[in-house]
Amino acid sequence: MAFSGLVGFGRWSRSLAAGAGLATARFPLAVALIVAIAAIANLEVADVHLMADEDLVWLLAALSAALSTSVGLRLLAESHAWKSGATLAVPPLGAAAAGLLIWNAQGIGVLAPPLLAALCLSIPLVPYLARRDDRKFWTFTLWTAVGITLAFISVLIFVLGVSAILEMIRYLFGIGLSSGAYEHIYTTALTLVGPLFALGRIPADFDEAVSAGPGDRVTAGVRPLLGWVAAPLTLATAVVIHLYAAKILVTQEVPKGEIGWIVSFYALLVLSLRLAAEPFLVDGAASTRLFGRLWAPLLVVPIGLLVYALGIRIAAEGVTLERYYLGLAALASVLVLVAQLTRWRGDIRLMAAVPLVLLALSSFGPWGVASAVGRSQAALLAESLPVGADADAAGPSEALRSSLRSRLTALQAVDELDRVLPLLSESQRAEVETRIGGQPDLLSATLMSVLGLDYGRNEAPAEALTTFSTGQPAALDLAGFDRALIDRNIQRGDAGRGERPGLALDADNLVIAVEGATDSFPLTDALSAMAGLAEGTTGANPDPGGVAPFVVDLASAGGRSVRLQITVAVWNSASREPVSLNATVLLRSADWPASLGGGGNPG
Repeated sequence: MAFSGLVGFGRWSRSLAAGAGLATARFPLAVALIVAIAAIANLEVADVHLMADEDLVWLLAALSAALSTSVGLRLLAESHAWKSGATLAVPPLGAAAAGLLIWNAQGIGVLAPPLLAALCLSIPLVPYLARRDDRKFWTFTLWTAVGITLAFISVLIFVLGVSAILEMIRYLFGIGLSSGAYEHIYTTALTLVGPLFALGRIPADFDEAVSAGPGDRVTAGVRPLLGWVAAPLTLATAVVIHLYAAKILVTQEVPKGEIGWIVSFYALLVLSLRLAAEPFLVDGAASTRLFGRLWAPLLVVPIGLLVYALGIRIAAEGVTLERYYLGLAALASVLVLVAQLTRWRGDIRLMAAVPLVLLALSSFGPWGVASAVGRSQAALLAESLPVGADADAAGPSEALRSSLRSRLTALQAVDELDRVLPLLSESQRAEVETRIGGQPDLLSATLMSVLGLDYGRNEAPAEALTTFSTGQPAALDLAGFDRALIDRNIQRGDAGRGERPGLALDADNLVIAVEGATDSFPLTDALSAMAGLAEGTTGANPDPGGVAPFVVDLASAGGRSVRLQITVAVWNSASREPVSLNATVLLRSADWPASLGGGGNPG
């Protein structure tokens, strides 16, 4: 059996090599980009860092955009029989343009993720932009999807096969690989083997059109899946959503909060099934034929329900990233429905193109998601933000604080926090600029702190609090400790609730709860030491980027010891009682119950 398994793995390896050879001959630039992405990923696994983490993410995104564009343009050239010069020149030029666009996305006001997604998803559609043949497009898309599915299977086979061989060598000869070597194997499988296999499976025949007759092997497999599973489930979902819409109409109640995602998923399901069922609408199963007649009317009421629910949410809380794309899904559905009244009726290429075009358009311009969310949330902030002399001396109420936090979070999601700065007083802007020290990553936390919105601030008036914050990373000595609770946010409350092990603040003590054991560690001396590093009585240190985390060892009355690395601390300036901490906590297993591998109370 082992021999037959190795033979099967060898056959699969030869198939993979043949597919990689076809991909290299047909898509040389795409293969080079895949190899580059795989090499960079393996260097990261080996802790060889070519650049900062943020820059690396942008580089990989740019290479992915170039890869998708080069494949799409190559397919366009092949399907339209371009001259050899254009076929060789256009894909590299397009790939370079797409890569540079993504690499410079932040500087030119482009939101990269939706544009990158649109580029990737449009690959099967590009060869048929000027070829009106739905059946050929359907066939090409089917085989492309099969290729992608086989690529995932190939990754699984590669990983299992190589792992089995290596473990057999370890067992028979006592020679094994490190965990790092296995990480390289898995990374190579995901970034090199799978993509190369998928490229090799992209069809080269753009004129193939499968027959929908019962004798065709391909359609014989797809037909029952649509007729006996997909279509009945979709029709049943439509009944449920229409009944809920009727309930809303009768009771006049506000739609539930998740109805937007439910309807959006339903619309995606309907449109996807309409594309998949194209060859079977005439002679398919009864449920498929019924769906083919009713799919457009079945979208009208749910989309109306989605628009109604979105209108209520946006009027109350403004546009957010999620609400924008829910609205975009509604718009795409409406445009597809309107197209059924034109000469494009029933064109599945148009049904596929509309969402992709809208997705790409959402990445830039005044109509884009960043601008729409930025305008909406900034306008709401301008109405409610307490600044300057108009700020409430006791600080904003907890309800307002929660609302303001949500506004800042929505702006941060689309990288539009800069819109907040003009709304601040001159002194607040100066404090923000001083504290971020040219590090944009600190802007969100700094705005929260300057506006008195950081968690725990409601424990005392803003001017009666002292904040210690750091922005400089530092190593933490682990000597004497063997358990770490990393970067925990610690608030007043019950240490026995929430995350395990539990951490909480009680008066001037840090309370740690591990299973049945609870102990307190005094923080008074630590806060006194940090007070000398913090500024005055109301602000934080002026340059957190230049201050290292505060490290202190604490001991409890019961004999337990912990080590804290504190990055943010807020305490009452008068009483010196802590309000909140952000810290990494080191423990000794021997001090605590068996859940940490220790033996309980050291006393």
